Amino acid sequence: MSEATRVSSAGAYGPGTVAPVGYDAFYDGFYGPFYDGYWGADGAFYYRAPSDHDWRRDDAQHFRHEAGAGFRRIHSARRWEAARAM
Repeated sequence: MSEATRVSSAGAYGPGTVAPVGYDAFYDGFYGPFYDGYWGADGAFYYRAPSDHDWRRDDAQHFRHEAGAGFRRIHSARRWEAARAM
């Protein structure tokens, strides 16, 4: 599996809307700066890079729920979650 899997810019769940939600996470900085992100229903963290704004799934667990050596706590000031269109 790749470090990060690119998904549709509409969201990880296919075409949909984006709604505000909160997230807290720990990040090791591997991907560099990121625009925003959310925890998906599958437990993976999805984030957008400033370069292209496509959603990417963190397959390598550089974003985590728990602290670890080399990880810094992050918290969104701007909170998002992709939701399936009805």
